[in-house]
Amino acid sequence: MIDLFQLWKHPFAQVIFDSDPAPKDRSVPAQVEEMSQAMIRGAVDESGEQFVAYFLPTDETLGKRKRDAEDGVDYVPDEE
Repeated sequence: MIDLFQLWKHPFAQVIFDSDPAPKDRSVPAQVEEMSQAMIRGAVDESGEQFVAYFLPTDETLGKRKRDAEDGVDYVPDEE
């Protein structure tokens, strides 16, 4: 078991969305798939203010990740 007091030394942010962050124009299974591949990253703006950015994959990225999964590879090195 992890000693929670040891984790206090690591910075973190609790993120709570005001509304569901899923794209509204997609079916529920598509929303779940897209959100399962989303990224949340901490960032700092020009004035030094910290914020959290939420990134959803593009349709192109989702297609590439699906192809990679079907091919049994983590990624294709020559692609972005």
